Amino acid sequence: MNKSSSVLVEVKNYLVITVCMFIIALGWTAFLIPNNMLGGGVNGIATIVYWVTGLSTGITIFALNLILIVFAFKILGWRFGIKTIYCIFTMSFFFSFLQGVIGDLPVISDKLLAAIIGGGSLVHQFTHIGAHVMIQGGTKINKDIPPYIIAAREPVSYCGINSVGLNRRGFTREQIASIQDTYRVLYMSGLNVTQAVEQILDAVPQTVERDAIIDFIKGSPRGIVRGIN
Repeated sequence: MNKSSSVLVEVKNYLVITVCMFIIALGWTAFLIPNNMLGGGVNGIATIVYWVTGLSTGITIFALNLILIVFAFKILGWRFGIKTIYCIFTMSFFFSFLQGVIGDLPVISDKLLAAIIGGGSLVHQFTHIGAHVMIQGGTKINKDIPPYIIAAREPVSYCGINSVGLNRRGFTREQIASIQDTYRVLYMSGLNVTQAVEQILDAVPQTVERDAIIDFIKGSPRGIVRGIN
């Protein structure tokens, strides 16, 4: 490959990286963050810092990713290291720029649609997703996801309740405790779903949140996600 061809390949690589970083930043700043949705990884941590302190997500993302530069140079060589640096700078810039342009007003207010677009999740038709759910980006969803939980991994599984999101939405400790008690029976008792629902009705005091979970499960034709094996 001659020099001009090599340069052209590198230019294409950096253009692809730039477009990808823009799409990621746009998904977060336009759809997830304004709708009070939280994802995972460094971007998720940066979102929490922004909610708590108001510090730009771009600054936090850049600071937390600095360690990747060291590892990239040491393990994968200077070429990959330079591309890593470029990714960090570009994504940090797009996060800060787009957040400044878009602000805190969501582009769309439909939270399910915002989660699908912003998180890049693949959702099977006729699948139901409950309220106040956090879904890991890129998750393939082929089962119904009951309310108030974190859904992640492959295959998609219950990974705990969305405590951060619930706190941000003004849920009280008592409400969150009722949700935790309900899912503790559902996913940690060793009972099947039908048995667990009966146990919940007997053992967990009635609350709006408990009943919302039970109603969702009873109305789920596809079945709900399983717990982590």
